[in-house]
Formats: sequence, structure tokens, C-alpha cells
Amino acid sequence: MEWRFPVFVVGFALNGLGWILMAVTFLYDKR
Repeated sequence: MEWRFPVFVVGFALNGLGWILMAVTFLYDKR
């Protein structure tokens, strides 16, 4: 069960990074 925690954290971080990248691309596209 210990190996699931890092995988969940990495997945959560990647998901957050994806949302940030999407927001940045959206803002740049609006300019």
C-alpha cells in the first residue's frame, strides 16, 4: 500500500500541472 501514495501524488501533481498549462495556453490564445 505504500507504493500507491507516491503514484497518487505524482498523478495529482501532473493533473494540476496540466490544468495550469491549459490555463496558460488559454490566456496566451486570448491575447
